Amino acid sequence: MRFNVLTSWLLLGLALHVLLALAFVAMPAAPFLDGLQASCADAFYLGMPLTDPAKAHHGHLLGMAGSGKLGWAVAALFVVLGPWRRKEAWAWHAVTWSATTWVLVDFAHATRHQVHFGAILACVMGFLLVLPALAARGDFKAATSAPPTQG
Repeated sequence: MRFNVLTSWLLLGLALHVLLALAFVAMPAAPFLDGLQASCADAFYLGMPLTDPAKAHHGHLLGMAGSGKLGWAVAALFVVLGPWRRKEAWAWHAVTWSATTWVLVDFAHATRHQVHFGAILACVMGFLLVLPALAARGDFKAATSAPPTQG
């Protein structure tokens, strides 16, 4: 039961990650991404509204970031829906270490460049992805230490 709850929590986090990535690609000017637009305006236009070419370039950059996020999340979804549910040890390592690496690097990068929206987003994704993966570790240890069945 506990493992199923953690897996559902992880799947929810991955689904939200997919939706956010799609928003980066398809709707870079969406109101909930204003924090990213504002940091770009502050950095390159001294707080003035972005020009149309700047908006297009910013949209392109967000789209590239979204494409990478989307690719990782789709791959992770397939791992969680199959090998993770079968409690294959490599699946735990693949999901946990890739999510942890992404969250830590994203948080450090956002913090270093004072992009507060990005740092907050990395913390939320850490809560949604890394925490349930780490909590499920014991389930994978128990599965790999069980004696093999003969059939």
